[in-house]
Amino acid sequence: MAQHIDLNDMIVFSAVAQAGSFSNAAASLGMPKSTVSRRIASLEAQLGVRLIQRTTRKLSLTDAGADYAERCRAIQLAADEANEALQSAGDNPRGLLRITAPYEIGRNEITAVLADYCRAYADVEVEALYTDQVVDLVGEGFDLAIRTGDLIDSSMVARRLGPTQRFLCASPDYVARKGAPTEPLELPEHDIVVFDAPAALGGTQWTLTGPGGDIEVTVRPRISVNDFPSVAHMVRQGLGIGLIASWVCHDDLRAGRLVRVLEAHTPKEKSIYAVYPSRRLMSAKLRVFLDLLSERLSPPPWVQELS
Repeated sequence: MAQHIDLNDMIVFSAVAQAGSFSNAAASLGMPKSTVSRRIASLEAQLGVRLIQRTTRKLSLTDAGADYAERCRAIQLAADEANEALQSAGDNPRGLLRITAPYEIGRNEITAVLADYCRAYADVEVEALYTDQVVDLVGEGFDLAIRTGDLIDSSMVARRLGPTQRFLCASPDYVARKGAPTEPLELPEHDIVVFDAPAALGGTQWTLTGPGGDIEVTVRPRISVNDFPSVAHMVRQGLGIGLIASWVCHDDLRAGRLVRVLEAHTPKEKSIYAVYPSRRLMSAKLRVFLDLLSERLSPPPWVQELS
């Protein structure tokens, strides 16, 4: 028969794993450091497994400890969510909502939605992380992420908000100096700016769809950068032709700082999603925000403006 493990000990261990020290965990839990140390020792004794390697200078998790910490964290999140769901019963959202989104989408679109959300619900708090890096929602304790393109993690629930396109763009100055390509096969003759692809001998391959179907073109980048706003900046400076996400370039196109080239040829349309962990219970704070988000971004404003 499996030995009964105190859930409180598991929560204490999760806090130590996240904080990286007994002192920081004790401070976050509001208990003496000696109590934290005693609970961890008791947990290891009951499990018969070493969870933490201790030295005089640092603390590190064993392989078993790292795996166990993820499981303890999931239990803690589920408990927090269950409590929030009960406290937020009905249409009374409360508590901290943590979201992440690509930088440009966050700055231009999500911030306005969050502002209206906070005005409408006095008992909610919001923490937003705008980054073009993919964040581990469960591991880092986020409620929701805005993501574009192909989704990799099948354990997440995804609500499609609408389409997002990419366009071949150049600055008016570049077109005046070097001309615009009249067909995709002319692209290798031009300066090219790409998103996060190695400017190496093999180049990078673009698949474009036009009146005659799909065509593949290999271009050798002059400039490679790891975020879409930087691609747009380089293209605005007249340094080449770039394939830019519509949610980044729509303001520049409208203002004439960028122009589209090869308008009849575009990459395959992708989608924008609201992604959240697959949990049985959904708190009112998340449910209400999802509904507001769907209302504002279905379809996304940049698609409406460019259609």
